[in-house]
Amino acid sequence: ALVASGKGPPNGVLYVYKSGGGVGKGVRLVNGSQLPTGGLTVVSENPVYIQGNYNTLNKQPAAVLADAITVLSNNWKPNNSDAKGDLAKTTRPATNTTVNAAFALGPNEESGTAPGTHNGGLVNLIRFLEDWGAGGGKTLTYRGSIVALWHSQQATKDFAPADYRNPPIRDWGYDPLFNTSLPPGARAFSVITITKARWSRN
Repeated sequence: ALVASGKGPPNGVLYVYKSGGGVGKGVRLVNGSQLPTGGLTVVSENPVYIQGNYNTLNKQPAAVLADAITVLSNNWKPNNSDAKGDLAKTTRPATNTTVNAAFALGPNEESGTAPGTHNGGLVNLIRFLEDWGAGGGKTLTYRGSIVALWHSQQATKDFAPADYRNPPIRDWGYDPLFNTSLPPGARAFSVITITKARWSRN
């Protein structure tokens, strides 16, 4: 639909954001099961919410770079989760969902050593808002590559392991598609060579 509307980026890199002050800034990706031929890279200074299966039909090289990334299951909209107005995770049962894309994102802060000050670590870099444990456990199947390059500047609430979600069964792995096909724009931020060298301050 993005391509058909004439709004699709010719280079495959889409920068999108919600401007203005206050809370509620964010971008939601919907109807993303099939991406444009050649792939799509979505970049935002805001938190990004991926709703439902993403890049699962005729899989293309894809990436999402954002302040933070939350995956909402295929059951989010059918369950009318937007209208709940309720923080109880049991009102938002998840269903199995698949996402195929590289992620660049970050936690809200570095992990602390005192109880309750950790950021959840790698398995919680991707954020959730549903009860994935209902019915014996629902699965997020993720294929991609996760890179934590910054601290979130907008999604900065402390990590709350049980307040808003039960995590999914995590079937996560690297997508070998990236061995031959990088997401659009990836060469602009890829690290080609790292050389160890001495440095000094003048």
